[in-house]
Amino acid sequence: MNPQNEIDALSAETIATQILVAQVLFRLAKAEPKLADAIRQAFDDASHILEQTAYQSAEGLGPDEATKAMRIVDELRENVFGPIKGPKPLV
Repeated sequence: MNPQNEIDALSAETIATQILVAQVLFRLAKAEPKLADAIRQAFDDASHILEQTAYQSAEGLGPDEATKAMRIVDELRENVFGPIKGPKPLV
């Protein structure tokens, strides 16, 4: 397989996985309010970890990659819980 085909395949796989995860979380949150709180906290935890990783870029993601990853977390959160109410994060 040539490199571009591999990149395209990985991109499609990533998109499919994100959609699947968002839908599973959406259904769990809708079915059980206690799980909704835990899922919200998991999104908060993920954002916090990414912020910390950006500050420690020598050992993890660089600031650009961390910013992109935080946007993806925010998009997944919105897919599960709807638009963020109040001020949006700066990233």
